[in-house]
Amino acid sequence: MGKNHPGKNARLRAKKRMLRATQALLNGTATTTDEDPLAGLTNTQRTKKRVRQATQQRLNGIEIRTQADAAVMKHTMDQAIEENKDWRLRVETVNAGFQENQRVGLRLGLENMQRVAAGHNALQDHVKREGVKMEIVGAKMEMVNQDMGDLRQKIVELETQLQQVRDDGAALRAEFQQLRDSVGREGGSQQEGANEEGWKGRLRSRKKA
Repeated sequence: MGKNHPGKNARLRAKKRMLRATQALLNGTATTTDEDPLAGLTNTQRTKKRVRQATQQRLNGIEIRTQADAAVMKHTMDQAIEENKDWRLRVETVNAGFQENQRVGLRLGLENMQRVAAGHNALQDHVKREGVKMEIVGAKMEMVNQDMGDLRQKIVELETQLQQVRDDGAALRAEFQQLRDSVGREGGSQQEGANEEGWKGRLRSRKKA
């Protein structure tokens, strides 16, 4: 009995495949392939090829999942950025409204002080011209001084409120920055929904105040 030569057998199988392909071309039919694509290979070669195929399939699966996860993450990030833009616009609008109200209040307070000062000067001129008794002048001056003290107190309160508005604006900006950083790290929308409810509650409380 002769020895089995793997190389010779592989050549014979390749020759048979060539003959079948040639016959298929002559008959006008599609070329067929061996049922076993690993035919003609040694066991070691088959094992290596199967390992490479399995590894490539796993890599393809990982790449597909990675692309899908990246698409989901991008969609989530885009949605979070759009919602953050809307909240930033709302915060800036509310902050601008508070500041405008405070500016109007300060301007009105200043105008009142100017009117009181003008009245005070007019009263002094009247006293000089008419010679009104000092007791009456003293009483009126006391009233004017009291009014000026009240106005100064109101201006101090308005300045305090304005500073509070500025502090609130800074806190809101810090919270907005924190929300944007949190979305960037986690890529989820649950924390964002909680922050949104917190902001809405704070905005409603400020409107009531």
